[in-house]
Amino acid sequence: VAAHLVSRLSRQGLLEMQPEETVAALRDLSHAGGILPFDDFTRRHGAERPRKHRALAAGEGESSAATPHPLNRLRELGLATEGTVAGRECVLIPRELREPLEKYFAKAPPAPGGPS
Repeated sequence: VAAHLVSRLSRQGLLEMQPEETVAALRDLSHAGGILPFDDFTRRHGAERPRKHRALAAGEGESSAATPHPLNRLRELGLATEGTVAGRECVLIPRELREPLEKYFAKAPPAPGGPS
């Protein structure tokens, strides 16, 4: 099922249509084995807006930023979540998606300006 999901996202171009920052964050997370401490993720990909500002960014008041934070977008796509590993808050790719995403990124061209 997981391989099918990743394949479908790729075939439909949904991964390729994502902002470069989102794909770079997913690639980075995948290359880290699917688990990155939350602090490391935010150091690499920027701090997420506090939860109280998410409702505003969703259109309930102030205008939203043109590009959502990569972690928010990955959550929406079901490609990442947060959890605790060995007592540390981490950003995680669900276990079932790790191998299919590794294969996807092995075939995908490297991100512009990113590591190959």
